[in-house]
Amino acid sequence: VRLRNLTGILGVSLRSGALRIYAPEPETLLQSWRTNWPFPDLKLLAERWVEPDMEDVFTAYSQGYDAVLKGATQKNEENARQIQRPTRNAQRPTPN
Repeated sequence: VRLRNLTGILGVSLRSGALRIYAPEPETLLQSWRTNWPFPDLKLLAERWVEPDMEDVFTAYSQGYDAVLKGATQKNEENARQIQRPTRNAQRPTPN
């Protein structure tokens, strides 16, 4: 419950024995925790970045985590642009 009350956290869920934290700026949040951990009675053992699954998408929509959804959409658009960009050394296929 204390995690949910921190600035920069939209929500928290327990999944497969690990906490999944929803935040609009997760990198910034984690960096601030590395320098100033807000819970002296808890120990941060590890962190792991995960790709959102369908449950994350459902949670984000149902809880109104607009900042998470916008960030995911922007990353998907960036990835799509990179995939569509031709490389300089691309060669045309040879006709059969």
